[in-house]
Parts: sequence; structure tokens; C-alpha cells
Amino acid sequence: MEVRARAPGKIILTGEHAVVHGSTAVAAAIDLYTHVLFRLPSPSENHGSVELELKDLGLVFSWPSLRLEEAFREMGSLPSTPGPCPPDYMQIITRLVRARAPGKIILTGEHAVVHGSTAVAAAIDLYTHVLFRLPSPSENHGSVELELKDLGLVFSWPSLRLEEAFREMGSLPSTPGPCPPDYMQIITRLVEEKNIPEANIALCSGLYVFLYLYTSIHRFKPAIVAVTSELPLGSGLGSSASYCVSLAAALLALSDSISVDDGKNDWLTLEGSNLDLVNKWAFEGEKIIHGKPSGIDNAVSIFGKVLMFKSGDLSQVQCTLPLRMLVTNTNAARNTKALVAGVSNRVSRHLGAMHAVFAAPLTLLAKN
Repeated sequence: MEVRARAPGKIILTGEHAVVHGSTAVAAAIDLYTHVLFRLPSPSENHGSVELELKDLGLVFSWPSLRLEEAFREMGSLPSTPGPCPPDYMQIITRLVRARAPGKIILTGEHAVVHGSTAVAAAIDLYTHVLFRLPSPSENHGSVELELKDLGLVFSWPSLRLEEAFREMGSLPSTPGPCPPDYMQIITRLVEEKNIPEANIALCSGLYVFLYLYTSIHRFKPAIVAVTSELPLGSGLGSSASYCVSLAAALLALSDSISVDDGKNDWLTLEGSNLDLVNKWAFEGEKIIHGKPSGIDNAVSIFGKVLMFKSGDLSQVQCTLPLRMLVTNTNAARNTKALVAGVSNRVSRHLGAMHAVFAAPLTLLAKN
């Protein structure tokens, strides 16, 4: 069954703004139309979604029918006569997704872990927060917007600009993996278009991660993304990993790629089967920022608690008492990528000596 409808546009001859304030306006219909085609799928199609195709923009949006039913169940009864859209109804339509991920402290093996030794790390109760909001139709918001609230910076890319830029790629990544060189070249150009001041140039890697994860997972659909963090940048507390983890988790939830339990505290709760997927995407983000990370930062941010980590293998350290640690911020920022490269250089020049240094903390751990 198909239903077609069309409606003309208009031209206001006089009183366009005055009519809002009670004055008279004169308007006429014009012979330019918006066309809508509704089609009910046949039983053989097994099509269980509500799909909206904006043909002029080349965009398709789809919502599983069961997802819509679940989302609006809390409303009780839905509107059936014309009237203002209730606020709680609009909240469901616009859909907010919040995610947060903790920072970390590495107790031992911070650089050794990159070279195959064991490290011990713990999650800390300082978080990076990410808020995703899908704009409502009335907002006419056709961009992907990233707001770094702590820095007072906003970056925006029109969805059509992103689609145009990545068209030459053919197919985009849809599973976690290293960012292809040609993909990174496109991302770099998109960031360079923003003419970021030299004082904020260190932020570029974070923007690269955002565009890579966003376009890989959520493609080019408009959204407003706000990021805040309780973690100081460049302090060794895993701010970049918590950023990558919270960003990946929110994107995967927004795209219905992972199952989400909407708890009463409004926080995103991931099921165990989805943790690995978030971890893999976050690790690819960490690679963009740090070059050759061990993976311990994102692993601790994902799985929490106290972990032993070696060459990608995790084991949880059983703690019967809560750990209380005093961490002092020297306010001297460090570049993890440069530090890792420096240690790697020492390893290449003094292999035996550096392996002895890496092994020493593990000897102490074994004794205790």
C-alpha cells in the first residue's frame, strides 16, 4: 500500500512579521511542492523499522519499531489530536545520550608495559563526560558540532561537507581498526579548515579522534556533542583514554550498535558483551593520539578497578579494602607520545639494562 501527498509552498506578499503581532498578512500558494510518499512494507520484506529518506540530501534515518515502542512506553498515552508537543515527548524524540569514563593511575610499569612487561593500574573517580544530542526537526541543525566546554571552544562541520569530503573513500570503516592513511588525510584537512590557533594546536589529535570515531560509527548524521572533564590534560591520569572511551560508548549507544540499559541514575550502563567493542574503538582513538600506546589506559577506563596488564591480557587484582591515594599535580604537562618515543629510543640503545629496569618493580610485586 502506498500513499502520496504533496503540498505547495507559499509567498507572503505583505505583513510577514507583522502577522505574528496580530496584524493582517496577505499570502499566496506557489506551484512548488513538497512530495511525501508513504509505503507500508509487504509481509515478505520483513521490514521492522520506520525509515525516513530525505532524497534531496541523500540521507536516510531509520528507527526499529520495537525501539520506538520501547522509547514511548513511558508516556502512557500518545497524542492523537493536534496540539503542542509535550516537553517529555520532545525529550524522547530528540534523544540524549550521556556517557562517562574514568581516568586512571598507573602504579607500576607505565612505560615498561609498551615493551611487553606487566603494569598495574587502577581506575580513579575522576571522569570525562560526553553528552550527545540529536537535534529536533524544528532546529534545522544540519551540522556535526563538538563543544569542548572546559576550553570554551566549539567546532562545527556541516553534514554535507563531511559527506562530500569522505565521498572519495568509497566505503567507510564500520569495524574497529587502524585509521587508514587516506582517511586520516581527509580528517586532517577538515581540522585544518578550522584554522586552530597555535596555542590550541595540541587539541588537533583530539579532533582527529572525534571525526574518525564519529564518521566511522555514526556517519554524517547531525548531532550536538558536548565534552567536559574532571581530569587535567597532560597529567598522566588518562584524560585522553577516558575521552576516547566515553566518546566511543556514546556513539555506539546512539547508533544502537550496543545494548544500553537506561538506569534510573540516567547513566549509560553497558552489558559485559559490549565492553570489548567499546574498548577496541577507544584503543584506535588512543593510537591516533599517542602513536603506539599499550592499551592499558583505555582498558582500565573501560573495565575499572585495579588491573594487571601485559601485552593485551588483563587480570583483575583482588582488593579487599578501598585504595586511597594522594596524587599531586605538578602542573607540568607531559606529552605521552614523546615520552613513549624517548623510552623506546633508550631500549633500542641499552636493551639489557632497560629490561632489568622494567623487571625490577615486578620483583617487588612478587615479594608482596
